[in-house]
Amino acid sequence: MNYRSNSIPYLMAISVVLIILYIVLTLLKIQVGTMIDWITGIVAFWWLTGITTLPWNMYFTAKDLLHEAKISEIKQIKITPSDIEYAQKQAKLFLTIAIILHVLSAVGLYLLAFYGISSIGYFAAVIAIVLTFVRPAYRLYDFVIERLQNIRKKILYPREDVYELRTVLDAQLKRIDHLVDFLDVSKKESWTFTTTEELKKIAAHSKQVEQNLIQLSLENNKAHLDLSTKTQQEIAKLSEDAQFLNQARDLIRFFKNA
Repeated sequence: MNYRSNSIPYLMAISVVLIILYIVLTLLKIQVGTMIDWITGIVAFWWLTGITTLPWNMYFTAKDLLHEAKISEIKQIKITPSDIEYAQKQAKLFLTIAIILHVLSAVGLYLLAFYGISSIGYFAAVIAIVLTFVRPAYRLYDFVIERLQNIRKKILYPREDVYELRTVLDAQLKRIDHLVDFLDVSKKESWTFTTTEELKKIAAHSKQVEQNLIQLSLENNKAHLDLSTKTQQEIAKLSEDAQFLNQARDLIRFFKNA
């Protein structure tokens, strides 16, 4: 039986139902004991539920861990000795706490009845003692079921295969982490950041080269235009010189014929 926080609403609901039941029976004038008996019963119910769950769960959890550690040792899987020692101490501690709580609860409830505070104390004290043996017996049943289920799992998924798979998975996770760091653009030492900066520089250089090419193209066009204009001017000048020479030749021929 696992103690979880979602069981608290159920306990509260049961307590509320018991209180309402007492009020209804009292209004119907049915003898069902005193209010103190009912309050004692509800408090004992909460208390016994807690002491049969929390310390026993911690004890059995530690014992389960030690059992699994023993199997891992047989399989030559490395285990930290300090962890085993801690689990052993916790198992002994919570076993002692559980037994002491049961004994003290039984004594306290018996004293409530002995001194006439609530007659339900006798019954609750007996329940507290009985639960000291019932809880381990119930846990033994759970342990047998879990053991059979674990045997089935080990047949389907051998511990060596799981260990090997976990080792491979850890290695792959490390590679993924390395790849993430390698591609993380926010880190200056990463390949992505360095490549991005280089690409920015290349892009800026390419833009500058493009601007230079445009400027050179404009200057080249201007130079060609200037050369064309100058050539046309020279051709026009040569044409004028040719006309002058023709006129001079005609004049010389005229004097010769005269």
